[in-house]
Amino acid sequence: MKGAGTDEFALCSYRIPEHCGRVLWQVTNLCNYQCPYCIFSSSPEKIPDELTAQQALPVLEDLKRNEFSHIKFTGGEPFCKDDFMDLLIAAAERGFVIDVSTNASRITEERARTIASLDISMVHVSVDGPDRETHEAARGPGTYAPTVRGLERLARNGVYVRVGTVLFDKNEHRIPEMARAMAELGASEVIFSRMAAIGRLAGDTSSLAKAEDDELVRRVETARAQYGHRLTVSHSLATTARKHGRCPGYDRMLYIDNLGRVGPCAMLCEANQRFLSEQTLATHSVNELLAKSHPIEERGRCLVGAYR
Repeated sequence: MKGAGTDEFALCSYRIPEHCGRVLWQVTNLCNYQCPYCIFSSSPEKIPDELTAQQALPVLEDLKRNEFSHIKFTGGEPFCKDDFMDLLIAAAERGFVIDVSTNASRITEERARTIASLDISMVHVSVDGPDRETHEAARGPGTYAPTVRGLERLARNGVYVRVGTVLFDKNEHRIPEMARAMAELGASEVIFSRMAAIGRLAGDTSSLAKAEDDELVRRVETARAQYGHRLTVSHSLATTARKHGRCPGYDRMLYIDNLGRVGPCAMLCEANQRFLSEQTLATHSVNELLAKSHPIEERGRCLVGAYR
């Protein structure tokens, strides 16, 4: 694997393991929720030609050979993909450090038990309010109860659940209340970040949080002081200027989209489609696509920040 020391990647908001690489894998664009700020603008309609779990098996082997050790599975909603559990089990059997981002609405008791048996490092569940009204202001009608049920099933089976909460105008003053509510549901951690005007929300800043980052961090610290004994309270809010450095894209950070195209990271590919490979992993190996990858000319700049 190419690349240098950790400090060289200080500008990147993705959490990249120190001596290996991390993959963000969007396994499907299908989703039963229609959150306006979804970076992938996920759809309730199934997209043809998405990479299947069977096609992904040699990809897992290629990733291992290229020293990628960590995989974050995301969507859409991963559990809307019929064969996602097959891919999840195959990745776990190959020793990857895995976390999954989900809205938890498709987490049955059986799936929760299977996930617990795989010793997955974390399941990241998106919850944007301490109650139905606030959460559904961000994620749409009918989304709160299914998410809470799935979260509770995961927690009850001993899965480490990290709740991800985006801060917007309806919840930015309720951070301690959110921490308390997630502790009561059994979450192990809650992490706060800003809602960004991306996806279907692109260009619309009307519902974004109004407080500055430093004020939001102060509220997070208040929540930590009150409820830190019950769960981990953290944030991904920027409080200092970002350091310059070398983009780790392709070398230590890799994005795989639902069609099996590869790119340096989700944010760069969302900003400019030229960073996505034209060929897919359905017909080409990881090494072949990396060899064809578009070079990242502006190594001292990075668009990452809103999606972690």
